[in-house]
Amino acid sequence: MRRRAAAGYGLVSFSFLTWGSLGALVRMTSMPESALIVARMVIGALLVGAVLARRPMLDELRDRRTLARLLLMGAFSAATLLFFFIALRLAGVAIGMFLLFTAPVYVSLVASRLLGERPDRALIVAAGVIVAACGSRQHEPPEAVVV
Repeated sequence: MRRRAAAGYGLVSFSFLTWGSLGALVRMTSMPESALIVARMVIGALLVGAVLARRPMLDELRDRRTLARLLLMGAFSAATLLFFFIALRLAGVAIGMFLLFTAPVYVSLVASRLLGERPDRALIVAAGVIVAACGSRQHEPPEAVVV
């Protein structure tokens, strides 16, 4: 069981490192956003295809509703990434990555309002820290020196 937990922590850490470096990689390339999306979706489809090729998963894909949901999720994912990549180019990597990693707090606040759920203490503290961090920015940082 410890080996599984360690593998899980490793995958989560790798995932955050990958997501964290995504902004810088998008900013460094001159490829159009649409080409980046196609490349990312092809790589993602190959990886997901490898997982779905297992027998129990393949049987589940025969259900039209499951396949329709999977395609809908793919379309939403592609649209989200396209807007994110465009935002990284327009607003900058720091702002884009900040908003990406604080998004769960915003979603939780909106969901609690729309679904009528009472937010828990951790959510309130996290939202307060984020608002305080946003409010503490009093000046623009100096431009980065490119060597």
